[in-house]
Amino acid sequence: MPSLWTKLNIKRSFLSYAYRWKFLFLLLVSASLTVFLSTGIFSSLASATVADTRISVTQNPISTEPSAASLVQQGKELYEAGQLATAVKVLKQATEAYQKQGDARGVALTLSNLSLAYQKLGQWSEASDAINTSLQLIGQQNQVPETLKILAPALNIQGSLQQRRGESEQAVTSWQQAAAIYAQLGDEHGKNQALINQTQALQALGLYRRALDTLEQVNQNLQSSSDSRLKVVLWRSLGSALRTKPATECR
Repeated sequence: MPSLWTKLNIKRSFLSYAYRWKFLFLLLVSASLTVFLSTGIFSSLASATVADTRISVTQNPISTEPSAASLVQQGKELYEAGQLATAVKVLKQATEAYQKQGDARGVALTLSNLSLAYQKLGQWSEASDAINTSLQLIGQQNQVPETLKILAPALNIQGSLQQRRGESEQAVTSWQQAAAIYAQLGDEHGKNQALINQTQALQALGLYRRALDTLEQVNQNLQSSSDSRLKVVLWRSLGSALRTKPATECR
């Protein structure tokens, strides 16, 4: 079966008038689903938070204070609603709650979320401090699956910060590491999302051929997948790569 790259270079019908209309439709749909995948990163991280902390957090039935896990969930909802300053405040409270419990993984995971909120606010120094502290805490933990489930999204978030700051080479490395850990955990969605993220940095570095090859890899990964949302993201990223690559041979 011809590769995606072969199709792009040989089949002129791919860029035919009719196909362009179909492709534009996919782009319009995908625009409502993703914005550089950063929101998706937070969503997947917050979901992992709920799953992980139900095991590690013990709640006092007498206490009327919100649990750390519920504060993270509240912060996620505020973030998705665009109430970023309030989300930061709530996530800081969640971090303090985990610190009181002595839950280092919970602190690390919440700091990752906090970094993403700071990124959205354009507060780069705070975002950097939060993700660096998160990764330091993770590095101090035993590298068991529970820790790796926190490390992979943290690296994803670090990659987004590096890319936003123009550190594309570092972003590629972070997203490569995230994809490898997701693969180790058997998380195909996380792996493919990290690979798609990686192509943003590759294009910024002018490595268009490598970006398209990576998108081809994701396309093959998704052949038997029912993840229609990620497939739309793939086509959106492919469209971006085709629009920005030079007419001459890709590097």
